[in-house]
Amino acid sequence: MANIPLDINSLLEADEALRQSRSLPIGRAVHSITLSDNEHKVSSDLFARILLQCPNVRSLSLLEWTFKRISTSYIQQFAAQSTFSCLTCLVIGNKGALASSSLFALLSAMPTLSILQIGYVGDHLDDSDDEAAEDRPSESFATPACSLTRLIVFDDWDVKFMHYSLLLCNSHDTLEHLELSYIFDWGSDSDNDVDANVVRPVDIENAVQQAIAPCSRLRSLAIIGSDLTVVRLIAACPNLQRLTLDRLPSDKEIDALPQNGRTLRELFLLRCTGAGNGDGFIGVHWPTLKRFLPSLPALRTLRLVGSGDVAERSPLSYPLARAECERRRIKLLT
Repeated sequence: MANIPLDINSLLEADEALRQSRSLPIGRAVHSITLSDNEHKVSSDLFARILLQCPNVRSLSLLEWTFKRISTSYIQQFAAQSTFSCLTCLVIGNKGALASSSLFALLSAMPTLSILQIGYVGDHLDDSDDEAAEDRPSESFATPACSLTRLIVFDDWDVKFMHYSLLLCNSHDTLEHLELSYIFDWGSDSDNDVDANVVRPVDIENAVQQAIAPCSRLRSLAIIGSDLTVVRLIAACPNLQRLTLDRLPSDKEIDALPQNGRTLRELFLLRCTGAGNGDGFIGVHWPTLKRFLPSLPALRTLRLVGSGDVAERSPLSYPLARAECERRRIKLLT
């Protein structure tokens, strides 16, 4: 039987998915499961029972859901039955909310997971009331069984996820890509208004830096829409080969590159919007980029991403930038 993607968008579809997956050939043929419960009626119990019937699923995505936790008894069944023995990709979106304890409980039953993307995952949800409140852990989180190669964190809701060291405890020899997006401080700029109990970006920054320091294979770092001090995170990646930012790098960030920039092979810049001089992003920023190039002798790809064609928006400067990149054997992509 061919591989089957299972997309669940309503309670009716969830009930039908459970009925069909109980057929052994169909359940074993399901290779991906996506929950987009726009009716907000699918319970954690029903969703867990569907998962138990699909032992060969390779990709699992929670995009929209209402439950905050998954029962400990189901986590134990997942582990006992090796439900996630083929799972390689887990996505936790931001149109729902999952307690940190449940995330780590799930990860403890996912030994083959290599790609993890998390959105709304928070500690405060462990104190909320919902259908699985009796299973709320009272002590530490479970230890992940997985060794990740890619970790992507989107903190659109300002949850301030902090548990990076535990998350990566088994990934020191495998993690290759880390992407951190929208991690910043919504609080007051006044030092007098700072609440000592509020997690600030510097706390998250410390947590990330400590977690990635042992990750010897980390070669790709992306920091997007965040208040994190990129210099410190770059310095924690001695083998960095790809850097992605949503702005031009600063002099300090270029200076922080390992081995005086000799490891960096790819520089991706996002949100390369035009400026008021009539020659777009390249017209304004090429002098700075050109000044950086001698400090990046191994650079082979410079990619500028913006709305529309960045090259077309810089008709005067783009030919000059392309010629200089060709001279340095750098592929300029727009």
